[in-house]
Amino acid sequence: MKKVLLAVLVITLMASCDVYYVEPRYDHRDQITGYYDVEDYSRTYDEFHYYGVTITKVGSYGSSEIMLRDLYADGIEVYAYYNGNSIDIPFQIVDGYEIEGSGSLSHGVLDLHYRAKDRHIGVNDFCELFSE
Repeated sequence: MKKVLLAVLVITLMASCDVYYVEPRYDHRDQITGYYDVEDYSRTYDEFHYYGVTITKVGSYGSSEIMLRDLYADGIEVYAYYNGNSIDIPFQIVDGYEIEGSGSLSHGVLDLHYRAKDRHIGVNDFCELFSE
């Protein structure tokens, strides 16, 4: 009798359980976030600079906004948009610089082409940045 009662109790408990499957949320910006050692070539000055850029997500899940920290080796924080593998840096003024450009991420290699204008001296610097 105890075995029958235990079996009925187990079946009743199992039948009353709700099972929820929670599908993990994937943020496409996860593939670009992180630290990059970069080589930045200035076409204006014909010089190479080596430094690090950190890319972080901005906004909530579903957003395409990212932040590039230390772009132009001057501690500048620049907002950009990441869609698919393309990066768009809209025109913005940050810490006395006008910044705009575009780029991509392909096989883990960051490739940016951007313009940085120092508003104090009025010089446009056209740069090509590649991660190593």
